[in-house]
Amino acid sequence: MPGNDSLSPVMNSLAATSGRRNFLGARNLWPNGEIASETFDGMIDEVRVWRVARTEEQVREGAARNFTGREEGLVGLWNFENVENGVVKDAGPNGFHGKLVGHAKTVEAQLPAAAAPSFSGTQRVLELDGKGSYVELPKMAFTNLTAATVEGWVKWSRFRNFSRFFDFGAVWKGMAVNNQGIDNNLTFHLYAPEKQEHFIRTSGILSSNQWCHLAAV
Repeated sequence: MPGNDSLSPVMNSLAATSGRRNFLGARNLWPNGEIASETFDGMIDEVRVWRVARTEEQVREGAARNFTGREEGLVGLWNFENVENGVVKDAGPNGFHGKLVGHAKTVEAQLPAAAAPSFSGTQRVLELDGKGSYVELPKMAFTNLTAATVEGWVKWSRFRNFSRFFDFGAVWKGMAVNNQGIDNNLTFHLYAPEKQEHFIRTSGILSSNQWCHLAAV
């Protein structure tokens, strides 16, 4: 993972407002605002953004329980339990409500037993079809971060071309987590100014139709 000296310009680029868009399930592609035609195909739930670098212990402990939205350091929480007229309500402190795009919808689903007891039974999750469906969050949601943790429960149905769990920022000026190519390799990208790319890639770690908890710090 990049050290602090490498990370600082990346977070500065996240703070830029020009051309920025924040997606769950879609990919920033061109400066004119176009997104990639192949989007995420699967389900996403309990997405959290923090203004701090969460420790491994904190991530593991938090993965197995629901949050209220009032936790210290929390920027936003999207659990898809409260969606009205296509608006995905942010349960966090800032009211960064998102919007459903395309055929994005919420459905009842069962999270894995590893998440019990907090996730016992079914709950509402985001379902995307890989054909231009995604959630868009406000452009200004993450402009004041000097550190960040983005986490959530994710289940790919199919590994489409560089399909994103999330993509925050502008083209070549942001951060994203996605499968690599059309394979089950997982990649965390950080883009600094002048298209300087930092990334962590883990080969063969993802399985289709299986929930996993991901955290990018």
